[in-house]
Amino acid sequence: MTTPDPTTAPPSSADTPRRRRFAFVRHRTTQVIAVAVLGLAIGAGVSTLASHEDGGGGDHEHSRQVDHEDQQGEH
Repeated sequence: MTTPDPTTAPPSSADTPRRRRFAFVRHRTTQVIAVAVLGLAIGAGVSTLASHEDGGGGDHEHSRQVDHEDQQGEH
């Protein structure tokens, strides 16, 4: 009969493959959520900066073009 090797202990309950997989998935989910929130924040900032640069919004350009066409018809 062989005696068990004392240097190789059985895996503890915290080191089972299922727990490691769950910890990996939980860590990956946290990363995905963090990236999504960061992306939303950057997108909102870029959108805000872009709307301030061109004078407020997309309707502004359209109304300026319509006013210009109205003035062309008056002459």
